[in-house]
Amino acid sequence: MNEKPLETLRDFFASIAGYLPTFFAGFLVLLLGAVAAWVGSKFVVRLLILMRLDRVIGRMRWGRAMQQGDVRHALFGFVGNIFGLLVFLVFLDNAVTIWQLTVVSNLLERMVLFVPQLLTVTIIILVGASLASAASRAVQRTLNNEGFERAQLVGRVVRGAILVVAAAIALVELNIAVNIVTGAFLLAFGALCVGFMI
Repeated sequence: MNEKPLETLRDFFASIAGYLPTFFAGFLVLLLGAVAAWVGSKFVVRLLILMRLDRVIGRMRWGRAMQQGDVRHALFGFVGNIFGLLVFLVFLDNAVTIWQLTVVSNLLERMVLFVPQLLTVTIIILVGASLASAASRAVQRTLNNEGFERAQLVGRVVRGAILVVAAAIALVELNIAVNIVTGAFLLAFGALCVGFMI
């Protein structure tokens, strides 16, 4: 209460003036992040087009539908935007750290670390679905050639089993119910071994 109003006002402006270099440094990092994100997204789109991934996608069943709808470049743009967002989040995390906003910085770090896990899970699910469809068709074709009556049912069971394995791998990658998934697979594997022994 003994402090004079002018002194407190002077201290207030002095603290603002002392924080300005930190603010501008963080803002500069943010601007660099925006430029790097834009350049990175364009680079990824160009790279995907140069790698001719549209031909690889066209060989898959759902890839033909994408070719008919001509959404291949939209898919490449989506992947490029995801990459650009990830780069921007890294720069934003650095800017927030410079601004000494610890809680926001910790939240952004978790988000940045979660994005690669999410991409890995997406790849696992896509590969699992492709393998499940291919294995189901191969089993059905083989059993039909042998004259087996329930070929379609066995093919569906094989497809379902592979999808369950892919979903379990995705859950473990996301650290969701790891103990439950591991226990369920140990029980299922044990039941299969007992079934083959009998």
